[in-house]
Amino acid sequence: MKRIFLFTALIGLFLGVDAQDTLKLKTVNTYYGKIQQNSYFRLGKLDGTVINMDTLEFLIPEIDVVNVSNETFTSDVSYEQAMDLCFYDDGGNLLLKDSGVSSKHPIMIELLPDDTVTISFMGLPLMLVLDDIKTKGIDFEQISYWKIITGISFTSKDGTYSDKVFYEGADTSIFYIVKGGAGIEEMKQNVNS
Repeated sequence: MKRIFLFTALIGLFLGVDAQDTLKLKTVNTYYGKIQQNSYFRLGKLDGTVINMDTLEFLIPEIDVVNVSNETFTSDVSYEQAMDLCFYDDGGNLLLKDSGVSSKHPIMIELLPDDTVTISFMGLPLMLVLDDIKTKGIDFEQISYWKIITGISFTSKDGTYSDKVFYEGADTSIFYIVKGGAGIEEMKQNVNS
């Protein structure tokens, strides 16, 4: 009987530790926009979008997320948002994952379980990104599509997470980059199919 009680207590302790109050978010939609005259303008949904680098030099992601944790995060809690930028070839094989982007933000509103909020990320200078990946042996022509996966790596409520908590629903952030006007219509047809 004593063993059963100890085993039950250990299971309860393990579940209690596992149920720590981490900020878990699920992506509902991913958008993109641009800054014009010091104001942000949303251009549309990112999923499946073909972006012409000649007309959009900076990509600014914006994400609708739902708090799927069982915890409330008050407006004074700050968090660190981390981003993986992934590049895939025509066969869907991952060519490169750049995990070096993160930024800290306050939440600024009380975030209750099941609340939906919109969070934005820093702008991505597309030409500089391409220059950077070229130094890693990847050419623009090798890349079929890009994907942004964002997550939480720290909150002031519970400290640094041992692993980044990536958002579910990351497939809402697949997009295509083209240079110049040629090939955009063909790319749009490929996206639709």
